[in-house]
Amino acid sequence: MGSCHIGPAFPTWLQSQKNLQHLLLSNARISSCIPNWFWDISFNMEELDLSYNQSQGSIPSSIENFCNLRYLYLRDNNLNGSLPEIINGTKTCNSKSLLPNLRELDLSSNQLIGKLPNC
Repeated sequence: MGSCHIGPAFPTWLQSQKNLQHLLLSNARISSCIPNWFWDISFNMEELDLSYNQSQGSIPSSIENFCNLRYLYLRDNNLNGSLPEIINGTKTCNSKSLLPNLRELDLSSNQLIGKLPNC
């Protein structure tokens, strides 16, 4: 659904989706906060692309539920606050490693603070 203009509100129909593996909503003109329920929708998520929107808010610690996540793209939004412990290296997934399957991470062009662990 990348480049489909579904914003400005975050799509509530996602609440009923329980087995998502790939969610591509880049450049969808979403400008609202990413709702708390979003981070609980699918523990099977492998790819999440919310880049090039104007989403606001922070990345919650519940992102640790996405232990299967391989690709996380949140570039060019208005996200702010500290990086969750699971990303900055102070907390681990159930497998005892930081998002163990993560291959690509792009958080650029936001207002996030914190350090990323050495790879």
